[in-house]
Amino acid sequence: MTGRIANGPANEIACGLTGGLTGGLAAELRRCLAEWSRRTGIAVETWALPAGEVPPRAARAVPAALREALTLAGREAAAVSLVSVAVTCGDRGLRVTVSDNGAGLPVDESGPEVTAMRAAFAAAGGTISVRAVPGEGTTVTGVLPPR
Repeated sequence: MTGRIANGPANEIACGLTGGLTGGLAAELRRCLAEWSRRTGIAVETWALPAGEVPPRAARAVPAALREALTLAGREAAAVSLVSVAVTCGDRGLRVTVSDNGAGLPVDESGPEVTAMRAAFAAAGGTISVRAVPGEGTTVTGVLPPR
């Protein structure tokens, strides 16, 4: 599924990102991204979201990491005009990628956002990497191996 959320009508559902499975992870992520885009004025582009149910460990880890990745992007709100999100799940595991087109400022690897993302994915058996490229933006990638 590919879609674009570009500051459309306000979404009345709050961006709690609890990791709950009501409506599925994809629906929860769509609601959160729409609300975040509305609040920040930053466009969000979704390249892929899981079509079906995901393992409970992923349903907890992905929202936690996404929340922190969006916080990082929001810190550069003046420089960021687009955030791209992809969450894929298959035989090789689950991968989440959140990229922004900001200034690519250095990321504090010991800061609260990176620490929280790493903890969420480590608890589910996965890893997180954060890469900032000066002048090109920041990309957060999380990988959960298959069970």
